[in-house]
Amino acid sequence: MVAEHRSGPSMKRAFTALCLLACACTSDQGGTPEATVTALYQPLVISKGEDSTPITSIPMTPELDALIKQATTAAGDDFPVIDFDPAGLCQDCTDFKELKVAPAPADAGLGEPAAGHKFVQATFKIQPGETRTVYWDMVQSTEGWIVDNILAEGFNLRTVVQEGIAEAARLSTTPVPQ
Repeated sequence: MVAEHRSGPSMKRAFTALCLLACACTSDQGGTPEATVTALYQPLVISKGEDSTPITSIPMTPELDALIKQATTAAGDDFPVIDFDPAGLCQDCTDFKELKVAPAPADAGLGEPAAGHKFVQATFKIQPGETRTVYWDMVQSTEGWIVDNILAEGFNLRTVVQEGIAEAARLSTTPVPQ
């Protein structure tokens, strides 16, 4: 008996998201940082927040990638450092909509970008009426624009990861009560 193959909406949505992620991760050098950031949001856009943006799909600077890998290794499976969608900065990005991506305005409070960096601002809505703004610190590389940090009000990905490394180290040296 031959199994019947069905290609429903969720399979098409997953395939489209994978294609868009592949484009984001292999963005050409002539692209813009805004185009790269827009592509990174496609899993959330297509699924309206039902699917997450895997951290592994985000093209990162070697330094940020190494920090995240160090934090992941240090924390182990019991205490994930990144247990949220890194693009939406949410665990439940339900009703993701109205994505707008543009260069970050000078008055965003980010300061002057480092040489070779550009700040990109993404604004969107999640859940009933909650507007969120996320800033991307982008660097141009030979592979295209890559992420050096993700920022928002009260959030800095590099700080979160470094705190995760420190917490894992503290927990590994804390004696267990007998």
